[in-house]
Formats: sequence, structure tokens, C-alpha cells
Amino acid sequence: MCENVKAFQKLTQHATVAQYISEFEQQMNLMRRDNPAVPDNYYLHSFISGLNPYIQSHLECHHPDN
Repeated sequence: MCENVKAFQKLTQHATVAQYISEFEQQMNLMRRDNPAVPDNYYLHSFISGLNPYIQSHLECHHPDN
């Protein structure tokens, strides 16, 4: 369980956004399985913070909520 949390927290975009989304969803599913009380906004923040900084800055301008 602890390994899943560490892997999730280290997750960042290294290739395409599509590849990052796929990897993020896999890790998020493990996190949700082991930590069902974690709120959705944690995952949103984690997703955005793991994106390439250029993409991240453009996305944050829109204040996404999901």
C-alpha cells in the first residue's frame, strides 16, 4: 500500500499527455482501492501538478474542477 502512494506522488508526465493519462489512471485506481477516503480534488490537483509545466500553466488558467 505504501508503495502505491509513493509511486502515485512521484508520477509526472514524461511523454505524451495520453500516456500520462493512462499511467495516472492506473495509479489512481490503485490509490482509490487502498485509500477510498481520499477526496476527488486531491486527484485533480495531483493530475495537474504532474503535467509538463507548460501544459500545467495553460490548464490552471481555466480553473478546472474535474
